[in-house]
Parts: sequence; structure tokens; C-alpha cells
Amino acid sequence: MRLCEVLQFGENLWAVDRIGLSGGLLLMWKDDVKVRVDSSSPGHIVAEVAGRGFLPWTLTCFYGNPDAAQRKFSWELLRKICRETHGSWLCVGDFNEIVSLAKKSGGRLRGASAMEEFKKVLDQCCLIDFSPVKTDFTWCNEHESNTVMERLDRGLCNQEWFDQFEGVDVQLLDWWESDHRPLVVDISIVEDGTQSGKAKRNTRFHFEEAWCEEDECKAIVEGHWKSGEPCAIAGSFHGKTHRVGKILHGWNKKRKKELNGRITKAKKDVVDKGTRWRVGNGQRVRIVEDPWLPGPRSFKIYDKPELPAQLCVVDLTLPNGEWDESFIRANFNDEDAKLIISLPHVKDGVEDKMMWD
Repeated sequence: MRLCEVLQFGENLWAVDRIGLSGGLLLMWKDDVKVRVDSSSPGHIVAEVAGRGFLPWTLTCFYGNPDAAQRKFSWELLRKICRETHGSWLCVGDFNEIVSLAKKSGGRLRGASAMEEFKKVLDQCCLIDFSPVKTDFTWCNEHESNTVMERLDRGLCNQEWFDQFEGVDVQLLDWWESDHRPLVVDISIVEDGTQSGKAKRNTRFHFEEAWCEEDECKAIVEGHWKSGEPCAIAGSFHGKTHRVGKILHGWNKKRKKELNGRITKAKKDVVDKGTRWRVGNGQRVRIVEDPWLPGPRSFKIYDKPELPAQLCVVDLTLPNGEWDESFIRANFNDEDAKLIISLPHVKDGVEDKMMWD
């Protein structure tokens, strides 16, 4: 590809062709970075990024469907990527949606339900908008009259990636032969004791009043304030506050990370416990292992029968799609059997989907 040659990326690229005049994704990387593309489609590229100075992490280049009626499939794709991603995750791209009317200027009002769906999927995927400036528009329709501008492009990440790359920043470049502004994620990487990328700004230490309620904080202050220092400066009030403040800063950072981890896990648990499969053709839903019954408890079969683990819901049906009631009643307890038979018959051509119940 000519662009790859001009920018001196060699053959390190992965391209997804556009459809008509919309979309198109291109991922390029330098030789000193190892990239393994795991999956791609007209709406995404998922790759593992590894290199010197940082642990491997997952990159998703995302393109939301420009058709509002089809955008729900983009959100399903994002949820699927989230479920399959483990560890640090960065997700950047053109999502073709805004989170509020404050991210739009001109044109018709955006439907509230569409914005709520976008915010919902970001929350379900625990994605953080880490841009320090969230008011700049990234797209313009380029019409001199009735100009419309929106913030469609953004950099998102999970808490683990944000903690891994401390001081990360997002910059928007000027408009240049496109209706979108280029978005640059500026990552600081520690290598051989030096830090490349954006320099981290030193901030003044602030003691939080809420820390007074923490026994661990009290122990840190008492223990390190009384510890002797041979240096007169270090033993002075200024030296002690500086030393204790530095230790408290590290303690609070670790504490926040643990708290955010618990919050992320709690959110995931809430989502997992409240979701079940909506049976369509029954070909993806495992009978014994997956949550798919419309009943209480965990939406799963309560008394697990002696059936192969790989059997799917479609295996409980007759050739005409109706439930095989005799087989079901013979292998499941009365309550589970009634719940199964109460479900609509499986439908060819209708995919199984996860739903919130």
C-alpha cells in the first residue's frame, strides 16, 4: 500500500476495505512493536500489542455503523469484544454516536434513546473516556450553511489499561482533508529507566480528610512521622510532610486501583447475574451450562441431567421445531420441564442473543 510505504511502515499493516463511501479501517505499526491481529470486520480490528517497555495489551479499532437503525449491531459487537478481552484494553475510533446533546452543534436533535444505548454499552464494557478535553467536536458535515458538528471519535480504555499507562493523553489535530479530525493517543512508556512520550506533570500533594477514617492511613502517618532521619532537612517538618505525603500518595493510588477493580468486578457480576440467552434457533445455547430459562435463581437448569455438556437447546426439539416434550419430561424435573416447554419454539434463521432480564 502506497500510504504504508510513504510513512515507512513497511509491510506492517492490516486493512479493512470501506463499504461504499463509509468506513474502512487501517492499522499500521513500526518494526519495534509486535502486533497480532486476532479478528476484524467492517466495524472493527482487534489486535494484541506487545513491545519493549510495556506489558501486552489489547487494541480495538472501532467503527460504529453509520445507519442508526443498524447501530445496535455495532453495540453487540462491542459487547462481544469486551467479553473476549482480558487485561488492558484500549478502544479507539469513530463510534458514529454521541453521549449527549452537548456533544453536538447544529442539525436535528439526536434521539435520547440512541444516546442512552451508547452510554449503556460503554458502562457495560467498563470503558473510560480518558480525554482531558471532552467538548471538542471531531466531525463536521462541511456544509457552509446548516453546519453540523459532533464528537463522534473518542479514545476509550478500561481501568487496567489506564493504570498501566499513567499520564496517557488524547490530542485532537487540526482538520486536514477530511470531515474528521485526527485523534492521537499519547502514551508514556518507561524504557531503560527513562520515560518516552508525554511527560507527566507533577501535582501538589493534597491530604484527603476522608483518610482520617482509615486505620491504615493513621498507621502510615504515625509510623513514618516518628521514624528517625539522620538528615536535618529530612527530619524537619517540611521533610516529614514530604516523606509521609509521598508514601500516602502511593498508598492512595494502590487503594484506588483495588477499589476500582472491585467496582469493575461488581458491575460485571451484576450484568452477568441479570443476563440470559434469548433462544432463537437454539444452536448456540448449551442446555446445561448456559443461562436461558425464564425462571428464578440463575436462569440455568436447576437439577442438571446426565446429558453431554455440548448439547444445545436445538437438541431438545423435534424436526418440526416443536419441543420434544416426552424427552424433556423424562430428563428434567417438573419445574424445569414446565419452564422449557413454556418457551416459544425455536426458529430457524433467528440467532440466539444475550438479553437483560
